[in-house]
Amino acid sequence: MRGSAETRSPDGIANIQNNVETVDEVAMAPASFFCDPDFRSFFRGDRLQLEEFKVHLRSKLLDSTAGDRPFAPTFFSNLFWYPIVAQKSGPPAIIFIVIFLILAAGGYWFFTRQQSSISGNVSSEAQAPNAPPPATPPSAPIPGSGNAPTGFSAPSSVPAGTVVDIDGSTSMVTINQNLKRGFEAKFPGTQVSTTANGSDRGLQALIAGNSDIAAISRPLTAEEAGRGLAAVAIASDRIAIVVGLNNPFTASLTPDQVRGIFQGEITDWSAVGGPPGTIRVINRPPVSGTHQAFKEIVLNGGNFGSTPNITTMERDATTPLLRELDRNGVGYATYAQVANQQTVRSVPINGLTPQAENYPFQRILYYVYQNPPNDVVKAFLGYATSPEGQQAMLASD
Repeated sequence: MRGSAETRSPDGIANIQNNVETVDEVAMAPASFFCDPDFRSFFRGDRLQLEEFKVHLRSKLLDSTAGDRPFAPTFFSNLFWYPIVAQKSGPPAIIFIVIFLILAAGGYWFFTRQQSSISGNVSSEAQAPNAPPPATPPSAPIPGSGNAPTGFSAPSSVPAGTVVDIDGSTSMVTINQNLKRGFEAKFPGTQVSTTANGSDRGLQALIAGNSDIAAISRPLTAEEAGRGLAAVAIASDRIAIVVGLNNPFTASLTPDQVRGIFQGEITDWSAVGGPPGTIRVINRPPVSGTHQAFKEIVLNGGNFGSTPNITTMERDATTPLLRELDRNGVGYATYAQVANQQTVRSVPINGLTPQAENYPFQRILYYVYQNPPNDVVKAFLGYATSPEGQQAMLASD
């Protein structure tokens, strides 16, 4: 098909004039040529007098290119005229009409299908708020757990000569000792060594490779977890407020009164319903896991007081603390350490003793290890978290 640009040049005009030799070439002329009233004069009956029309066409071409309008035949105009011009030298006209109708119907079908698809997408987006929510991603580990596994398998056997070293919180001395006895009895030839230097020092020993497990009475910090440490919750414990067995104060305290006493705001027993007398507060050192847990659980993240009636012990040890209480002192300890003591008693909080399910001062105790755990750690923690180990943990001395 010839374009308008080539007919604007003299060479283009000559080319058209020299090549308008067939009915097909004639059919490519502009629609305006066929609309000329003189066009029908070139028919004799139903046959086109080609030679006569060619002369007329050349004249029209020259007139067209002399003006501003380019030679620009259009597809649809020629589609209708081509059957008329070529009906005696090509396929019947009905063929071309059928082809046109098929193309038109196809275009209409395609257009309506696209519109339907767009409408469907809009409808789906509009209904999106009512669609089922995406699957919930897996829950994140408990903060401070260090991505600990959900559990350890209870071992069926442990090689003789296996040694487990545990260091950490004084709050877990009783738990450690009970598990030591149970583990060594179940697996003859094994040995569990326990030391209570405090939660922080227990973690330091673990990081240095001097112990297998750290027993701590607080969650791991983000920094500790980032160093490859992992923690598994081993028991739920309660922090007991303790006084000497002979202390004349026999009432209950509220959580606010406990905070007031340990922050130095309440310094006399008479302010909480007891006989007059200075309250001597016996505090644990900051290295103690129980000290840190007390600040978070009891003091709501606050600090201990610094009034003269508050004494902080140099070493984190429960037995010396209990001896210091006498008749007017008050301190705190993990309940497991004092439950069977004969020289002290727990002060009820809001009328609830530490044995109560909804006792307010509760915390989780943890065993910490280097991740991934070695075979020694797997064996001991598998036992400690098994039903048999949990039962051994609660054994009385």
